[in-house]
Amino acid sequence: MTRISFYVAAAAILALSLLACNSQKGFVLEGAIKNAPNLQMTLEQAQFTNAEAVVVGKADADANGNFKINIEEGIKTGIYRLKMGAKMVFLVFDGSEKLVKLTGDLTQNFAYNTVGSPATESYFKTISGLSNGKIDIKAAKEEIANSKQPLSSALLSLQVLGNDFVNNIEAMKGAGAKLNAAMAGASYAKDYSEIIANMEAQVKSQQTTVSLAVGSPAPDISLAGPDGKLHTLSELKGKIVLLDFWASWCGPCRRENPNVVNVYKKYKDRGFTVFSVSLDGIENRAAASMTAEMLKQQTEATKTQWTDAIKKDGLIWENHVSDLKKWDCAPAGVYGVRGIPNTFLIDKAGNIAAINPRADLE
Repeated sequence: MTRISFYVAAAAILALSLLACNSQKGFVLEGAIKNAPNLQMTLEQAQFTNAEAVVVGKADADANGNFKINIEEGIKTGIYRLKMGAKMVFLVFDGSEKLVKLTGDLTQNFAYNTVGSPATESYFKTISGLSNGKIDIKAAKEEIANSKQPLSSALLSLQVLGNDFVNNIEAMKGAGAKLNAAMAGASYAKDYSEIIANMEAQVKSQQTTVSLAVGSPAPDISLAGPDGKLHTLSELKGKIVLLDFWASWCGPCRRENPNVVNVYKKYKDRGFTVFSVSLDGIENRAAASMTAEMLKQQTEATKTQWTDAIKKDGLIWENHVSDLKKWDCAPAGVYGVRGIPNTFLIDKAGNIAAINPRADLE
């Protein structure tokens, strides 16, 4: 064979191999995860809402944590969760991926790397940087704003900035604008816009909340108790009421409870009672990343912690309520509660008589 013929043949073989790679219709996720021997790996497509995640592929890892998930019809644009036993990691695909390789360590938070998925690489860069302290929230916000991966930015904005959406709402709206431009009409863009709209409504509500001061009327509260029965603050007019914002996970609240119990027992027959609002539960941002079943389980778990704390601390008054939304608790927003314990003493006419009485409550 002449040298020219050799080069022509080599070029033809290379062209055919490249054509074969480019014509691949399916999708493959290959993984090598340390400390994950023989675990089942389940790839699910998730949403920003509480909609049930859809399983798109499964595989069993070998003794070394190696696995391969094949999806013949290819991968759709979206946010995915790879469940690895009891743990999981988020992945973001733009729909063009053919082969993605994932490496990491199951025992370390966010210790993952990918090849073949720019959107996931962008996500991992920011989330792992925050986790290991290489970047702070300010730097993360800049990375989210400058990212060329709109779906990754939207996911990060909810996970990273959503905890303080009051101060980050404009940055989150910016991520939403990019997502709408890239995925106009898609469910991800619609759902994200709805979440941001709800957050904006909460911000405006907090900004327009009546300034609470001694002598001003106490805003009404009407929420369900542990048994589902509705309890309404305004129905207690004619009594002196201690409105107590607390939570089972709040150490200072639990330490204060014996004092409240003692005052209640001493004055309950003289027209004094307590209306307790628990900040147990799941915040909206965290709930948005859960499946419907996972959210149900987590909510029930936090409800159990709440009711167990009521029994253990001997909080024997009737009025215990919660919307089980933690810091997104609606009454807490109305009363401007930013920390707990937080209490308001309400007189018989339904007006605020004292704010945060402690040692001088009695």
